[in-house]
Amino acid sequence: MNSTVIVIGAGPAGLSASIGLARAGFSVRVLEQRKEWQKRVCGSFLSAEASQHLEWLGLLKSAREKGCFVPEAFLYQQDKLKAMIPCQVKDFSGLAISRKELEELLILEAKKINVEIKWGMCVNKIKRINGSSWKVEGTSTLEKKEFVLESEVVVAAQGRFSILKKGVHETTGWFGWNAEFKTLNPVPGELTLHFFPGGYFGTLTFKNGSTNVSGLIHSNLKKDFKGEWNEFLTHLIECQSALKNKLSGAFENSTWKGVGPLPFGQAVDLSPGTFAAGDAAGVCDPFMGEGIARALSSGPMLYHAFEKVKEPILAWKEYVRLWKKRYGVRQKIGSPLRAVIRSQTLTTAMLTLIRSQNKIQKQLISLLHS
Repeated sequence: MNSTVIVIGAGPAGLSASIGLARAGFSVRVLEQRKEWQKRVCGSFLSAEASQHLEWLGLLKSAREKGCFVPEAFLYQQDKLKAMIPCQVKDFSGLAISRKELEELLILEAKKINVEIKWGMCVNKIKRINGSSWKVEGTSTLEKKEFVLESEVVVAAQGRFSILKKGVHETTGWFGWNAEFKTLNPVPGELTLHFFPGGYFGTLTFKNGSTNVSGLIHSNLKKDFKGEWNEFLTHLIECQSALKNKLSGAFENSTWKGVGPLPFGQAVDLSPGTFAAGDAAGVCDPFMGEGIARALSSGPMLYHAFEKVKEPILAWKEYVRLWKKRYGVRQKIGSPLRAVIRSQTLTTAMLTLIRSQNKIQKQLISLLHS
């Protein structure tokens, strides 16, 4: 197979997809609108499932060398330890590795197998031009000129606000945020989740001692701060003694950054023949590294879809089937989980069940790390 594939987006989903498609025999071109790597809102935790995908991509050893193991996650409410969830399944464990280091590994692997990555390529429109081809139109911000490309296969991996997604962008709902700190007395590989009415935050410490602090909050909680992230998060630190203690004496490696409202939901079967990957396929709750795991799964799933059937439309159907089989149930439980964490009483009940019921712990581990 020597057809050219266009992958839109050079994040973990697009890069994984490009590797999988190159291994399936395609000539792959990745279009990325950024001119260079930029920091984005991300928790940076890699689940055991993500580690399995990295092994398939040939990057697990390198990721383990750059990162560090995360053996368990500690769940807190009102600054009290409520439960602990192991982050290891068989031979795979959770990992703490920065988003930049992860993407650098993916870029190197992609280039090694002759994937072409073009930066500063802003895609504005994708449309079917006949029964088997797509036209991709956009602007090269580096060359300052428009471009038109054609391809039999297009992979949409440009994130949660993909231009291919339909519907009105909401102004209320859930917002994600994060910043990175250099903390005192860091414990590499430590992962904590802290729940409060209307949201939660997590901390993850990397091998170099820096700590990523990220979270999810509802717009009802944020509206009093008029969109000012620093003001809101300063308030949160003062209210949450665990976070305050963690960041005592720390200094910022990066500024607070927020994104939202997040368009939760599924769009994996956009248009027949247009493959959606990562957040473009379905925005999930950032519980326990789900987002990066789904992004990294793009390469293996696309590879297996095209290995089974070579015809793009049939491969698209197989890819959608594989995606829904793996993530369909998990996608549906996001909404009730978000409802739970908006209520202190329901959150307490959930954490109590997790702590007291070994069967529920095993089911949760299977759900998050299958």
